[in-house]
Amino acid sequence: TTNVGPAGAPTLAIAGGQDVVHPPATVRQTAARLGGACEIFPAMSHWLPGEPGWEEVAETCLDFIADESRAAA
Repeated sequence: TTNVGPAGAPTLAIAGGQDVVHPPATVRQTAARLGGACEIFPAMSHWLPGEPGWEEVAETCLDFIADESRAAA
């Protein structure tokens, strides 16, 4: 199954494209090391749940959790 980390759990790394604390490149590397997926929100910064557009972040995370192909594996 894709996007499953070393502990056997689905893994999604998320980042804001404007984040200077954890830049997208670092988050992509983390996702790759964990064998997980990565989503970047280009217009956002570090505090994704508290910024305008947080709804898209939440929807992306919920969609990842609900993905039937992952749930059936």
